[in-house]
Amino acid sequence: MGWVVLMMLIYAVFFQFRSTSAHAAAIERRLQRWKVKYVLTDAELARLRELEEAFHGSGGLLPSVPPTPEENARHRREIAALLPKDAAQRSAKSQKPDEPADLADAHE
Repeated sequence: MGWVVLMMLIYAVFFQFRSTSAHAAAIERRLQRWKVKYVLTDAELARLRELEEAFHGSGGLLPSVPPTPEENARHRREIAALLPKDAAQRSAKSQKPDEPADLADAHE
């Protein structure tokens, strides 16, 4: 019986690590696309990384509570505020009112 519990614990730890790693990789891919698209500096990218990690969490096996539409809108505004002025304008032009085209993957 102890071996079963131990194996279940190892299984849970493995999948938790795998899930958080995949989540972090998805955030990093998104940030790298933004860096190229908006020609961001490393400092701007670091501030965006902090914002993305705070909003989207660390990932994991247990799903988090989905953000409300107001929280999503606030998050998009925070991102736009961190982008350089010309990049924020380009981002705003590419967005529909309900779902931003550029940042849609940020709200998976």
